[in-house]
Order: sequence, then structure tokens, then C-alpha cells
Amino acid sequence: MNYKESFLKYLEIEKRYSPHTVRSYSNDLGQFFLFLSAEDLPADPLQVTSSEIRKWLSWLLDNNNPHKIGSVSVHRKISCLRVFFKYLRKEGIMKADPLEKIVVPRKKKSLPVFVEESALDKLLDMTGFGDDFEGIRNRTMIEMLYLTGMRRAELINLRYDDMDLSDCAVKVTGKRNKQRIIPIVIPFVKRLQEYIQFRNEIKPVIPGDWLFITAKGNKLYDKFVYNIVNKYLAMVTTIEKKSPHVLRHTFATHMLNRGADLNSIKELLGHANLSATQVYTHNTFEKLRKVYTSAHPREIEFNKAASGKMIMSMPCQKGTVLTKTIGGTTMNVQIHSVRFDADKKLIDFIHQKLGKLTLVGEDIVNAEIFLRLDKDVEKENKISEIRLELPGGPLFARKQSKTFEESMDEAVDAIKKQITKHKQKKRGV
Repeated sequence: MNYKESFLKYLEIEKRYSPHTVRSYSNDLGQFFLFLSAEDLPADPLQVTSSEIRKWLSWLLDNNNPHKIGSVSVHRKISCLRVFFKYLRKEGIMKADPLEKIVVPRKKKSLPVFVEESALDKLLDMTGFGDDFEGIRNRTMIEMLYLTGMRRAELINLRYDDMDLSDCAVKVTGKRNKQRIIPIVIPFVKRLQEYIQFRNEIKPVIPGDWLFITAKGNKLYDKFVYNIVNKYLAMVTTIEKKSPHVLRHTFATHMLNRGADLNSIKELLGHANLSATQVYTHNTFEKLRKVYTSAHPREIEFNKAASGKMIMSMPCQKGTVLTKTIGGTTMNVQIHSVRFDADKKLIDFIHQKLGKLTLVGEDIVNAEIFLRLDKDVEKENKISEIRLELPGGPLFARKQSKTFEESMDEAVDAIKKQITKHKQKKRGV
């Protein structure tokens, strides 16, 4: 029996995974069993043990391996194996789980990359797209991705029937064929009408047709869309990643910056759970703070002391945001605790550390402290993040240790070095 093929059919038919996801699983499984064959190890899934999987992990992470990959890719490949062997156990084909004792390296967490609003405005206001079919299509595609936050595959699979221009909405079919309705703004409706008019000249629209097509009337494909987005983003931004997914990140970040709530953005993005959406909050702290302090009825008011001391006498409870003010330089401070309640002793310790920062960075405007518990680690699971806003730009430090005091100490030291460099750069040293 070909276990791999039956597994892929299971993903496609029963789990309703997208073709792209099924292809990724197929590639990861193929690489695993190819490695086993090359190393003269048992390539029969029923004979695979944790020993073979550890050898594969070592090979993937070996610095001398030209095909070495990062921790995120390793997690994805191990996740693929977990799903595969879980399927075999579910079908009664095998009983033992060869991944039961497998420990993967900690996944590095990175913030979503996004394009600044000014850069997107510049791109969408420019006339460099051209007024022919391809220019109108390219601009409409980029605007559709940015205005709706849809995925590249969702854009490619949009059909003409999915558009409800009279109601200013678009129906999107996402992962596992889940559908959602996304509103679109009236000016963009006019853009779509213009594009559809040009599209009809290439290939008259009939019910069920793809919305976006090539100049030859064919359906778009992944690389085609990527190349277009990459080309135009390169005109207005220097960020390393310039993919369609960056526009999805940009949509979510800009929405949060403008005060949209997480649950609404979750629905618009088609996320299965809120945790997938929360990653965007890391990019929007300052503007979210302004929304919070201007809108929350129970916002805590702190005295503006001229002595330069922080005013604080309350513990920071899980999920609350406490705003303090330092006089003199008027530095606003927020402390967020995630998955736990921070007591007064810890808050006082943080105040003491932040007070020392003002000695080296007197022009700090805002400071945000995030205290987190890493649920994937047992011992060194205390994370302290410091985000400072200075006139010349933001600074950030993140440290993880056994206690919050230790991680905060390390984060403050890292921030001090950044402030020193910032001041030297400002003076032209």
C-alpha cells in the first residue's frame, strides 16, 4: 500500500486542505523518505522510529549541510510527520508514535513585515502602472490584496461571480473551502468596473470565469502574482520581503493602527483563531495606545509629576494596560502582562529600571513593556520586551530568562546600548 498517496488523498478530500498545502506535505514527506533511502535507513513508514527522525533533524540543522534550513521550516517538516503518523495510527496501520520523544529546536519568532502607509499611498497614486489591460489589472490586483487582506491563492481563485459590486462586497474562499464576505470601498468598486471592462475585451466574461486573467485569457498562477507584486513594491519600499503576503500583513497592521479591533480583523483575514491575528499587535503599539487611552471609560489617570519620578501604586493585572507619566521629558509608559498577573514588587522593579533609562535617553517619548510567559519552555520562560519611541525612531529589545527580573535587566542593558548608538548617530559621531 502506498501510505503517502492515501495520506495526501485524506488531506485533500477529508481535511479539505488547499492544493498548495497538500503539495507542501507531499514535498516534506518525499524529502524525509528520500533521506532515509540515501542513508540506507528503513524507508518503510511502519519501520520508522525516533532514531531515524532524529538523524533527519540533525541533517537538516547541520551547519555543513548545504540544504540547512531554519527553525521555522524544521517545525513545519516535523509537523508534517506528526500529521502523517497520526493518520497511520488513526487508520489502525501502526500503533506506536515515532515522534513521541522528539524535541524540536525553539522556533524563532519574527514580527510580520509590512509596508508603511505613505509608501502604499505613493504606489497607488502613481501613474506608472499604465492605462492598458495589464497596467489596469496589475493595479487592481495590488489594490485588491491591500484593501481586503486576502491571500495570494484566494486572489487567484476569485471568480467573477464572487463580486457583488452593488453591495460593495467580495466573497472569498479560503483554506479548507471556508468562505467569508469582505467589504470593499466605493472608489475601488469603480476600479473593478474599469478592470472588468478591459477584461471583457481580452475574454468576454461568462458565469464562473476567473476574475483575474493573463493577457492571453488564462488563469493566473502563484509566480505570476508574486512577480507583479514584487516589481511594484520595489518601487516604493526597501523591505527585504516584497511578496503578496506582505500586503496581507500590511492590511492587518494598518487596520490596527486605525483602531480596528482584533476580532474584526480576524474575521476579515479568515483566521481560525485569534492567536494567529494577535501577532499583528506587535507592530501597532503606539497607535493602539492612543485608541485605548482615548476610548476606554476606565482609563487610569496618573499625575504628571515635574520631579521626573514615575507615579504608580497598583499591581499590573493580566490583560490590563497601565499608563504612567514621567515629568520633565513627559515619557508615557505602558506595562502589559500576558498570561499572568504582575505583582507590585515586579512593577516597582521595572519602574526602577526604566528610571535609569531616562539618564541615558532623556528624549524618550513613549515606553512599552511586555511581560510574557513562553508556554513552550519550562525553565527559562520569562520574556521581557521593551519598546521605546524616540524622535529619531523606535528601539526594541527582547530577552528571555529564568525570572522577569533577569530578563528585564538584560533587555534594559540592550536598550542602553541602542540609545548610545542612537545618540552618537544623532550627533554624527
